[in-house]
Amino acid sequence: MVCEKSKVEFDYVVVATGATQNYFGIKGAENTFSINTLEDTKRARRFVEDMNPERIMIMGSGLTGVEAACILAESLDASIYIIEARDGVLPQFSPQTSQLMEKALSKKGVNILTSTQVCEVKEDCILFGDGTCLDCDMAIWTAGVKPSQFVQDLMLPKKNGWILVDSYLIAQDNIFAMGDCAWVEIDGKLATKTGLEAERQAKHIARSLTRLAEGKPMEKYSVRASTDSQVALISLGCDCAVGVVGKMCIGAPTRLIYSLKSWIDKSFIKRFK
Repeated sequence: MVCEKSKVEFDYVVVATGATQNYFGIKGAENTFSINTLEDTKRARRFVEDMNPERIMIMGSGLTGVEAACILAESLDASIYIIEARDGVLPQFSPQTSQLMEKALSKKGVNILTSTQVCEVKEDCILFGDGTCLDCDMAIWTAGVKPSQFVQDLMLPKKNGWILVDSYLIAQDNIFAMGDCAWVEIDGKLATKTGLEAERQAKHIARSLTRLAEGKPMEKYSVRASTDSQVALISLGCDCAVGVVGKMCIGAPTRLIYSLKSWIDKSFIKRFK
C-alpha cells in the first residue's frame, strides 16, 4: 500500500472510506451547505446560529433531508422548503411511508416541492428547470452521494463506480470493502448505504478476519437493509419517530420509537468519544 510518505505492507486491508457529495453537475450546488460529515454539519449549525436565516431550502428528500427539515422546523422560526426531483419525499421508500412523511412535514409547516428540478443555485436564490426561482437565505444539499476520487482511482472491480464485492465482502484477493464506498449485492439483495448496513458489514469483516487468523473458513454476509426492503427509524422532531421495515411503516407509538432511535444513536456516538 502506497501512502503519502511511505509504503506499508499488509496481509489484509479493508477499504471503508465512505462516499462524497454528488452535485449532479448543477451549477452553484457545490457552494451549498452539507450535513454529510460532522465538520460540515457543525459549519451549517454555526451559520444558522450566527445568521438566523429566514428561508432555508433543502435539496433532496432522503432520510437526511427529511430529518433535517423536521429538526429545523421545530427549532427555528423560519420558512423551510424541501425540494425533490421525484414525485414524492423519501422516494426510495414505500408510497405509504412517503405519504406519512409528507403529512408529518406539512403539519410542521414545511413546504414540499416535489417533481421539481433544480438547475442552478445562486447566492440568494434557487433556479428551477421551469424557469421559476425562490429566494433563499440558506441552501442545504442532501440530494445524493457518489464514489470519492480515491475510490475511483483504485484498480479494483467496480459497479456504477462503487467497489464491487462478493458475498464475503471481498473486492479482490485479500482486499475487503464495505459501507458507502462498496456495491454490496448478495442473493439479489442490494444493500442500502445506511449506518445500519455499514455497522453490520464492519462487524462481519471483523469476524471474518478473526476466523482467518484462526485458520477457519469465512462465512457469507447477509444483507439486512436492502433497497427493496428498507429498514429505518426516522426522526420527526418533538421526540417522535416512525419505524420502517420493508413496505410496512410503523407510526405509533411515536415517542417509544423515538426513544429507541435516540438510544441507538447515542450508543453509536459514544463509541467515538
